Amino acid sequence: MKVEEILMKIEKYEYVELSKGTTCYERRERVSSPFVVLVHGLSTPMCIWDKNVDELSKFFSLIRYDLYGRGYSSRPNVRYDTDLFVAQLYELIQVLSLPLPVNLVGLSMGGAIVADFTVRYPEMVNKLAFIAPAGFLKRTVLMKLMGMSVIGKCIYESFGKKTLIKGVLETIGDSIEDRMQMKQVYEEQMQIPGYREAILSTLRYGPICGMEDVYVRLGRQKREGCLIWGEKDDVVPFYWSKKVIEWVPWLILHSIKEGTHAVNYQKADMVNSILHTFFKR
Repeated sequence: MKVEEILMKIEKYEYVELSKGTTCYERRERVSSPFVVLVHGLSTPMCIWDKNVDELSKFFSLIRYDLYGRGYSSRPNVRYDTDLFVAQLYELIQVLSLPLPVNLVGLSMGGAIVADFTVRYPEMVNKLAFIAPAGFLKRTVLMKLMGMSVIGKCIYESFGKKTLIKGVLETIGDSIEDRMQMKQVYEEQMQIPGYREAILSTLRYGPICGMEDVYVRLGRQKREGCLIWGEKDDVVPFYWSKKVIEWVPWLILHSIKEGTHAVNYQKADMVNSILHTFFKR
């Protein structure tokens, strides 16, 4: 069975064919409500929004989707760089005929994607919300090694998979049920061919490093934006919030005490309230 056939068997979501393959998404629409598009990060698929979509969809039309190489979207044999992810978002908005401009929410690497998207297509975007955005960490030697074909695969199989799972479980909160469910999601998507290659390629080429200039260019635009950050984030540390606001001065910072990197999941009620207030005004 082909990878696409495996992915399409998940009936909970909808699927659309884009230029680089199938994108899995969920659409919740309210009449006359603006669309909010949720963009996840490096390794956790769109299930990271599970604790946000029910509440936010009471007030807004929502789209959440799996980035290429994650969840139930295709794993194309391509370079997983910023161009790929920005093009996926652009095509998804176009193919689904979403009314413009849309509102965007980017979590971690998703923040870098929506920042670059908005720089390229400013007329397509209304408001922006960032949750612990990535894109300015230094590409370490280990990350470079993991981007190499043979060495990267060895590192990934030796401890990379366990590290990814351990990392997300430590950020989503203390609920045993939530942790078991998220562990199952990770183990499931890791079994689909192409996930490993997608992660390794993203570590080497993706929008997790070197995006400072994109944020600076975004800051020259005039629009409304909010920045949500957990003060206990040890993936993209909270102290980066000061630098992001220097680059994008129109962002309003909402710091969350005891919040981790997946603060939208861990402290969902607080984040939902912030997003609701921001997009409603």
